[in-house]
Amino acid sequence: MNNPNLEIDYLIIGAGVIGLTLARELKGRYPNASIAIVEKEPDVAYHSSGRNSGVLHAGFYYTSDSLKAKFTCEGNALMRQYCNDNNLRINECKKVVVAMNEQELESLYELERRGKANGVDVRLITTEELEKIDPNAVTFKYALWSPNTATVDPVEVCKCFKNELIEKGVKIFFDEPYQKRINGNTIKTAKHTITAKKIINAAGLYADKIAKNFGYSKNYTIIPRSEAVKKKMQELKEYEDAGHIDDRQLIEWGRQHNVQVLCLVTAAHVEEYMFSAQLTDVKTNTLLGNAEYEIPSLGSEDLKKAAAAIAGQLLNQLRRNNK
Repeated sequence: MNNPNLEIDYLIIGAGVIGLTLARELKGRYPNASIAIVEKEPDVAYHSSGRNSGVLHAGFYYTSDSLKAKFTCEGNALMRQYCNDNNLRINECKKVVVAMNEQELESLYELERRGKANGVDVRLITTEELEKIDPNAVTFKYALWSPNTATVDPVEVCKCFKNELIEKGVKIFFDEPYQKRINGNTIKTAKHTITAKKIINAAGLYADKIAKNFGYSKNYTIIPRSEAVKKKMQELKEYEDAGHIDDRQLIEWGRQHNVQVLCLVTAAHVEEYMFSAQLTDVKTNTLLGNAEYEIPSLGSEDLKKAAAAIAGQLLNQLRRNNK
């Protein structure tokens, strides 16, 4: 497909986990369909899809009548199966949610209620039971036990999706950003003019810009969307060793630009422990204080930065202007 003018059945913009899984589902349903993905980065999962904790949540956080609850429970089982089928790493770490005081204990009761309503294997355990599960952890009276929570490597999963799609004939064009809509379902990228019967917008933080080109999302904007944000995102990508990121600078930058920055911290030599915070709201020393309460043996010398990513937020401009 070296022809700069392409005609295909499905075009997906963005090779994050959403774009990749949509391509996989389409190829499974319509094996003879021509499918292509355009991605502005040199590989998959360069942004939020590859910079997250990789947790396979059990499904007890959401109310039982929500799609989030349904998709989380089903997605947990499907991702486990996919990882097992493809020999991908899966850490069956399980999960305990602890409380620091009486007020947080009430939240545990609510999470247990939601979990049982969603059909999730979850229950309250005593401090004695917690000590048997993890002698390093402490809680206030009770903890919530979730044996079906696990973690995976999100980059490894996305690269496996990529290889599977390429084998099945899906074309993925890297280093090829979307530039503009020409007309109808014809778009221009850095290297091609592509006409597709269906176009799927999975462009992450830039999905609103593309949607507007097609007449949608007129009153909606995804923030962050500024040159400062773009620059910071580029800087984050260049930190292969995320320990080079200065927490204080990142916190202050996030506040200035109204941006939520996700920071993942792992305990050195103990990969089961992971703590996260949105650095616009929580200072690192507060995060460490909470971690030390939950696992008293931890100290600041045990923690290392694991990853950082910028989280987008959908803003209704019309509602905001009417306030």
